Amino acid sequence: MKHWCPRRPWVTVVVAASVLGIVSCRGPGGLTLEILDVPAEAKARPPALEDRGDEPWRRTLRRKLAEPVSVDFIACPLWCGPLPLLRKLKNVNIVLDERARRRPLEITIKLDKVTFANALTLMCSQFDLGWTVTGGLIYIAPGDRLRELKERGLVPQERLEAALRTTVAFRSDGVPFDPVIARVRKQLGICVLFDRSVPSRARRTALTLTLDRARFADVLRRVCRQAGLDYVVVGNAVVISTPATAAHRRAVRAVLGHRTTGAAPPRPGMHRMIPSPLEEPISFDFIATPLDDILSFLRGLKKVNIVADQTVVGKGDGRDVTLRLEKVRFRDALAWITRRVNLQYTVLDRAIFVSTEEGLRNCALTPPLVYEPAAWAKLKEQLDQPVGLDVIATPLRDLVPALGKLGKVKVVLDGAALAGREEPVLTLRLDRVPFKNVLAWICRLTRLAYTVRDGTILISTPEKLWAQGPRRR
Repeated sequence: MKHWCPRRPWVTVVVAASVLGIVSCRGPGGLTLEILDVPAEAKARPPALEDRGDEPWRRTLRRKLAEPVSVDFIACPLWCGPLPLLRKLKNVNIVLDERARRRPLEITIKLDKVTFANALTLMCSQFDLGWTVTGGLIYIAPGDRLRELKERGLVPQERLEAALRTTVAFRSDGVPFDPVIARVRKQLGICVLFDRSVPSRARRTALTLTLDRARFADVLRRVCRQAGLDYVVVGNAVVISTPATAAHRRAVRAVLGHRTTGAAPPRPGMHRMIPSPLEEPISFDFIATPLDDILSFLRGLKKVNIVADQTVVGKGDGRDVTLRLEKVRFRDALAWITRRVNLQYTVLDRAIFVSTEEGLRNCALTPPLVYEPAAWAKLKEQLDQPVGLDVIATPLRDLVPALGKLGKVKVVLDGAALAGREEPVLTLRLDRVPFKNVLAWICRLTRLAYTVRDGTILISTPEKLWAQGPRRR
């Protein structure tokens, strides 16, 4: 099926079924990006809304959707009558989108021995809703929410991993770098960011490259190389920067505990610094529970470190969650919890970070550490030692002396770093993580950075440390 753009007749979009969405796009100046194949892992557990694969839970859910049911409801609210009954009757997880829950959804319907799938379709059609299977459960929502979830995936980090390992065909005949990246964002549905170090002339570089079959990660590397740039994966995003800045980011990733230091994409699961708890099944039933309390409960239940951005969590601004799930993956459960309050999460620096989409982007763009290997080696033993930290509403100035005692090293806060801004107040709990990661999370939450200089840990603004550090030399 082809769609022609009336304003620009040279744009042709070829649409076909694929785990990652659009298969082939042709744009101005002969730009082509065609998806040839996706990784086996993505086929087995696609991040988009699919009911394929042969996992036991998929087989069980498909069998239950084909079983007959009989229902008879008269003026009964959908979210407190039919759905709980079907959930209990079929022992499946059913999630109703929050926006649909706010609408008056009184249903009158009588069905006798129809399949469970048809019953869901008939009930949802009365309210212009749809349903799909994703993450081990049935999700009911308006059409735009279903399309959004299909484009972005339930777990963005999994989608990014699959995209980087996808086999593609690529051709660019003199197309500038910026439109190429825009096409990548749209077609693969991944987050690609430009670092502030990228000069504007590099983004206008005309690209000439033809690859008949290659991994998308290799295509992206060669495209960046033509523009004199490089990239690195940070959390849920691909960050494009100058080669020097990218090399520094990879060094920081390695120092703070990532398992890869190269520009190549991670192997399946490599970004998961705490893989076992994230893959374990979890069950819970929350009713109007504050998000902060839910994260504390999950932290204690799974023994994982969860860091919440206090600018959006814990303010008593109505971020309450009502959700019941049984035996779903912990990572999928986290995705559903954060989705209910318009937040996201990523796995970074040995912890799970919960914030807004913008907060995750800022986190990816601003490294919390300016790494200087020679100075770092002198304090490596202190920085690698595991420690624990639990502070509630503590001003940063009061926390710095305690950090010195905790890490048995001198910690100095640059007074100019807080000039002209409100002093940060921290609520943070981390259990048995290296002292260097404790410092990294404190800096991430306060939009600051740290470095090691003359046997002392100095906390200041990233711009000031970077100007005085490796970039200047």
